[in-house]
Amino acid sequence: MARRPFVGLLFRCCNVYARAYLNAKGTAYAATCPRCSERVRIAVSPKGTKGRFFSAG
Repeated sequence: MARRPFVGLLFRCCNVYARAYLNAKGTAYAATCPRCSERVRIAVSPKGTKGRFFSAG
């Protein structure tokens, strides 16, 4: 079974963590807050980052 790439994401709106998974095109990570359903999209940069955890909301 292939693993899907993801990053950790803190939704500050509800103070909960979730995973943001890479979309099919490989252009962005997307997630939805499990409590309030706020959507977040994290674009993938050509330069990249070593960060694996982000916060939003």
